Amino acid sequence: MDNNEGIVKEVAKEENSNKKNGEIGFFGRLIISIADQTIVAFLAFILFFIVSLILKVIGYEIVVKIGIYFFSYVTSNILYYTITKNSLGRTLGEKIFNVQ
Repeated sequence: MDNNEGIVKEVAKEENSNKKNGEIGFFGRLIISIADQTIVAFLAFILFFIVSLILKVIGYEIVVKIGIYFFSYVTSNILYYTITKNSLGRTLGEKIFNVQ
């Protein structure tokens, strides 16, 4: 029985040291992911608006708006993570919440 208590105390100490070292858990990562996806959705809206304006200038109109927005969202998502990870070393959500 004492051996099991020692193992439980060791695990608890390890979890506390991980939190002190700046590691975050599931809910912290979830919040960061939500922040990043909010930024991506905003960038996708801007990209959709730009594409819509360009098409209007040349005389076309977007009929299926959700399809073009989905394409803008996927493109923004790929570019956002690629650019932020390469230039900043972390995403804006990680930078806002100060996670390494």
